[in-house]
Amino acid sequence: MAADGKNGAAAGLDLAGQWSMVCADLKAEIGDAAFTSWLAPLRPVELVDGRVVLAAPTRFLRNWVASNYADRIRAFWHGRDGAVEV
Repeated sequence: MAADGKNGAAAGLDLAGQWSMVCADLKAEIGDAAFTSWLAPLRPVELVDGRVVLAAPTRFLRNWVASNYADRIRAFWHGRDGAVEV
């Protein structure tokens, strides 16, 4: 996704670049093992109207991450890109 201002891309980073930075923050907070188990399989799909869509390989993983990490993901992403809703 291009950094065109309409999608809220921070400092010219594309979606994958933003996700990479958020992942670094998450890994530092929760550690390598938890990150690898729960968050590494996620992939950014799109950023539209301040909402980030992440893809998960299974419904179980999606639900678990939504219940346990969604708030932290939003907070870290909002810290990097204020256009992302918290």
